[in-house]
Amino acid sequence: MNGRGILRRAIAERVAANVRTIYPRNPSPHLSTSAVDPSRDPAPLTGEGDRPGGRWTRPAAMRCWNLHEFSSDVEELRLVENACVPPLVKPTQVLIQVAASSINPIDISLMGGYGSELLKLFKNVQEGMDSFQLPSFNTNPTFPIILGRDFSGSVVDVGANVTSCRRGDQVWGSVGPEQSGSFAEYLAVDETLISRKPRNIGHRESAAFPYAAQTLMSALNAVCVSPDNCVGKRVLVQGGSGGVGSLAIQLFSRWRSHVTTTCSVRSVGLVSSLGADEVYDYKQGDIMDQLHSRERFDIILHSMFGEDNKLPLDLLKSNSGARYVTLAPPLLRETDRRGLAAGVAQSGVTFLQKTFQAVLEQKLYSWAFFRPNKAALSEMSTLIEDGNLRSVIDSVYQFEQLPEALRHFRDDSKQGKVIIGMS
Repeated sequence: MNGRGILRRAIAERVAANVRTIYPRNPSPHLSTSAVDPSRDPAPLTGEGDRPGGRWTRPAAMRCWNLHEFSSDVEELRLVENACVPPLVKPTQVLIQVAASSINPIDISLMGGYGSELLKLFKNVQEGMDSFQLPSFNTNPTFPIILGRDFSGSVVDVGANVTSCRRGDQVWGSVGPEQSGSFAEYLAVDETLISRKPRNIGHRESAAFPYAAQTLMSALNAVCVSPDNCVGKRVLVQGGSGGVGSLAIQLFSRWRSHVTTTCSVRSVGLVSSLGADEVYDYKQGDIMDQLHSRERFDIILHSMFGEDNKLPLDLLKSNSGARYVTLAPPLLRETDRRGLAAGVAQSGVTFLQKTFQAVLEQKLYSWAFFRPNKAALSEMSTLIEDGNLRSVIDSVYQFEQLPEALRHFRDDSKQGKVIIGMS
């Protein structure tokens, strides 16, 4: 071989070595370190490779739980073995292989048709905005429906314009009640709905956080509550053992507030361990008399979704800029009861009355709903990794046991989140 041939061969070998370094034959997926037994979490990927541009074979079908008509009976749910894997219909969407999900109160309510007209209108408006067309005003529900808000899993496919993640990334997030849910093996969502999951916990524990965390941050933002204005404040969290309440107690305690909460007697020890300073059993005596006997509060968070808001404004301090936020506004309930137009009108009247009363007393009153918040997910991830926030998990069920898990979720004796593991 002449000198030129030797040179060409040397260059080819060097290029091949560099290619093997950048794209190894058996690349390791980007797995998060977990403090939980890794055998509890399923394999993160079903595709080949995790680098941008790597090949990935779309499964022919997936399993999911479908609801074909509104009913409070969990037996109406059907496990479908050959459902279509959702396509990426927008270039900013990603496909998630769901490793775990969890049950939220909104899932139980949606089964019975709660807020169906207004939520369908929201969905139509969003679809109209995405396609640059006028939205449809047909509010009849579209079946089948897939329930489930929370998810934790792996990115297995990405749209052409996705910039915040790549295949193999371990992520968490949640979808709104108007969207197709996470009780399925795969879920297509916009990249703005996901964030990197905490590295120090597994998928099942991660699935306990997203929907509750983002709902809580929506509530705090609605009344301008932050670490800067909570020090030394008296805070009342109604429903301290729920998903939102348990996170709220931990945050307010970390922000050096004095936290009072309500719960059942069985959960007193739990909420105290999370940082509650005073705990009231709402089943013992007249809870309102007990609360009125105490010093008034600077902040009230009504976190009991689906329950009438019975905490009066006079539990707040007067003339002090005290703040009241509820996660149980009557909007969806009134539209179900009165119809879309009349329900919205009646809810508006109720809101204005409460707001006017609060303004007269120099207080702030607001409603809050779940809102996607990628920044909130990132902040929560940091708090969890630093050991400043922990999940409260009642039980873990397998995917095939979803009806049984929903029945258990309705049991007042549960403490914390009910998790659905995919394997």
